[in-house]
Amino acid sequence: MEQHPADQHAAEGRAEPPPRGFGAHGRSWVPLALALLLALLNAPKPLHVDDGFFWQYARQIAVAPSDPYGFLSFLDERPEPANQMLAPPVLPYWWAIGMRLFGERPLLWKLWLFPIVWLFTHSLHALLQRFAAGLEQPLLVLAVLSPVVLPALNLMLDIPALALSLCAFRLYLLASDTLERGPAAAYRLAFAAGVVAAFAIQTKYTALLLPAVLLGHALLFGRLRLWALLAGVAAALFVAWESFVAARYGQSHFVYHYYANHSVWTEKLAFATPLFPLLGALGPGLLLLGLVALGRARAAALAAVGVGAVFLVVALVPEAAATFAPGAPPNREPLTLGFLLFAALGTATLLTVGAGAARLLREADRLDVFLVYWLGLELAGYFATSPFPAARRVLGLFVASVVVLGRLAARTLPGPERRRLQLPLLVNALAGTLFFAIDFHEAWQTRRIVERAADWIRPRSAPGSRTFYVGHWGFQYYAERAGMIAAVDRQFYRRTILRRGDFLVVPGPRISQQRFWIDPARSEPAQLLRSVDALPLRTLHCYYQGRTPLERHDGPRMEVTIYKVTDEFPLRPFRGHAEPRS
Repeated sequence: MEQHPADQHAAEGRAEPPPRGFGAHGRSWVPLALALLLALLNAPKPLHVDDGFFWQYARQIAVAPSDPYGFLSFLDERPEPANQMLAPPVLPYWWAIGMRLFGERPLLWKLWLFPIVWLFTHSLHALLQRFAAGLEQPLLVLAVLSPVVLPALNLMLDIPALALSLCAFRLYLLASDTLERGPAAAYRLAFAAGVVAAFAIQTKYTALLLPAVLLGHALLFGRLRLWALLAGVAAALFVAWESFVAARYGQSHFVYHYYANHSVWTEKLAFATPLFPLLGALGPGLLLLGLVALGRARAAALAAVGVGAVFLVVALVPEAAATFAPGAPPNREPLTLGFLLFAALGTATLLTVGAGAARLLREADRLDVFLVYWLGLELAGYFATSPFPAARRVLGLFVASVVVLGRLAARTLPGPERRRLQLPLLVNALAGTLFFAIDFHEAWQTRRIVERAADWIRPRSAPGSRTFYVGHWGFQYYAERAGMIAAVDRQFYRRTILRRGDFLVVPGPRISQQRFWIDPARSEPAQLLRSVDALPLRTLHCYYQGRTPLERHDGPRMEVTIYKVTDEFPLRPFRGHAEPRS
């Protein structure tokens, strides 16, 4: 039977018993404390980026839980049938329960995520305790306070999907441990793991990687029956839900989006380039953790200085080329100083993770082989599941790297030397705090610019006049909450007609938005509102859709132009480059 790593290593004479003190066992309050911290930091953050999209689904489910896709979802140029926009059901259903319980209170919606966040920290802590015994506490802190996790919770799919995946992972391993002592209990745990895995997959389809990961463990440890039960239960529940969707809306949600987003491997290889700056900016803790685990403490100290220098240069040196290029393929964006510096860090990080994995395999037991296999699958999954580069694409790879390097550190660092992990923790927490603070500020300024526009229009609007808005993401949520109406090219052949006295609110190019030709003969720019600050960095929208998740920022943080309509005209869709863009 597979042994717990602490017992296994002691039996083989490869490590001391885990010491008390830094990284010691027994502090069960740490996952709870980190979950509370993450939930409380996220709660006051305004709805941001894709939150405004998933809010539409939660609102529909709160009203009609048996009809989750029975509405028009608005994310691009015009409303589309909701089943044709990618939104698996689990998080919207959870959010919808929060809506029914708390009403229109975004802060409470965010706090409603706390059980999911706790599941994430608790499950990851249990896996770290298993694979890197004695270092589970500092490694959990490193993961949760990282730039990959701390800013990314919002009301989006990625952390909930990872939480459920890690929970299913843990349940499967418990089933494996229990099999020889009590087969009935083991199969019950495997069944439960299959149910949780199905929920993970229906939270975000990237969780389809989980059965493949666990198959490696089943083959190495002779647990194929347990794996078959888990995979069978997950597949049955997955197919049952997709069959319901197909019967109700004419096509499975998964099948539709599989074909809609399918691309060949030659196209996926273009995502190799963004991997380096993404890991460089988001994974300074990985680089330092790997160096410490490899016994390169002095190199880790020098690398920490280098990481700080890179962030300072990106913040202080203006870019020679514009880095904001909405919709541009990753291989066509201009090379910038920030991209090159973060790519250099990312190269060092990947080499260090690879060296750590190779070192782990030198005296490998089956668990070592399994963990390196998991790491390899996460790297392959980055390419297979990424429709565009973004910080969240490396979340699974980051977690697997923490586990692999943490296992190496647990094996190579004697008790007193484990305090060297304080340096990776400190640098990683500082980077995570920086990302979070910038992203929080940008979310707040997005909300504030909408409120300022509504406050400006209110005393100037005539009876019967309407206010339309252009824009998506969190901007869309706050515009609709302020009573504005979405401007659309057509809604099944209905087009927005602007009348004399109406207003149209158009954000600057940093907000994703519909594109319209606004007739200059029948409208006039009445007011330009700008939000300006001295913060020299940004995460919008590069953290959520970009190859360099932190970029130099110059100019207004947010801006909107308010048009006043002087004569009736229809909004026409923008075509080509001959007409100006809204």
